[in-house]
Amino acid sequence: MDVENTARLDDLFAGLVRAMDSVAGLPAVATLDWCDRAARAAAALAEPSVAVVTIGTLGRDGLLRTHQASGVAVGADQNGAQKAKPIAGSTSSSRLGFRGEDGRVSALRVRAPRVQRLGLDLSADMDEPIGSEPPVRVARLTDLDPTAAVDLRVVWDNLEAGDVLLGLAPIGGGSPNRVVFVQVAAAAADGGYSPAHVRALAALLPALAARAELALGSEPTEDTRWLTQREQIVLEHLTLGKSVRQIAEDLGRSPHTVHDHVKGLHRKLGASSRGELIARALGYLTAEVKPVAGTPAAEITRGGEVPSAIEPKPEIKSESRLKSSSESATDAGR
Repeated sequence: MDVENTARLDDLFAGLVRAMDSVAGLPAVATLDWCDRAARAAAALAEPSVAVVTIGTLGRDGLLRTHQASGVAVGADQNGAQKAKPIAGSTSSSRLGFRGEDGRVSALRVRAPRVQRLGLDLSADMDEPIGSEPPVRVARLTDLDPTAAVDLRVVWDNLEAGDVLLGLAPIGGGSPNRVVFVQVAAAAADGGYSPAHVRALAALLPALAARAELALGSEPTEDTRWLTQREQIVLEHLTLGKSVRQIAEDLGRSPHTVHDHVKGLHRKLGASSRGELIARALGYLTAEVKPVAGTPAAEITRGGEVPSAIEPKPEIKSESRLKSSSESATDAGR
């Protein structure tokens, strides 16, 4: 093996290690920027590159029938460019974008949700028994039938990107109905990928799918599990052992507001105690959660008890009640 080939394999191995490390660091809960973070992890596989990660539901006809979320990211090489800054007032990078963002990213945010024909088919594995080895499909866009990959060619049209790696894997239990679909494109128009890159993506996909299952669950559901930015911040404070009152002081919010965020966290994560909530946030609790949207947190606990992490709302007496209390105290002293 010559020196040039050895260097290329070293770069590929380093990229796979970076990508695996990034996947391991993905949130264990469904944050609004989860797919963007997943895309950054995929982009690390072969920098410089542009990556798209999509979560959706695959039909038996092989088409992506339901699109749940997509994320886009640019992976720079070691000489990389300065990181883009979030637009002032943004609450979600995946929805409102970045100032100074690569123009291709903005285009991909619009185009990715329109894809139905993935060019990769898992339909033949629909009847695989639960617990069997999850099927994974990988390929280069240039190797696919143009007719089958027409949607993807539209996605990357006029974006000055090179070869595109594609990967498809089921999320959870060997059932391919819910899938993660990855696209990684060389940032340079003349950039290409080798069969070794295809194998590297195949090695990354099971880890990415497992992390997606941990955060999003394995079964398609209409019940929302995505945490708002404020809920994510409150959850991070809870994992540090802070009380609702402490968090309210730190964030400059009222205890009532933080209390409502905590109730939302319990409902979305299906946790009945502070311990369960933190375990879920840290990825130690993997049981499937199927909360019902709008259900009070107390109703998801055994016996209807209020979860210990949800502190009672502080009582705020009205002016009339305070006056009445004062008059009662005066009368008692007479």
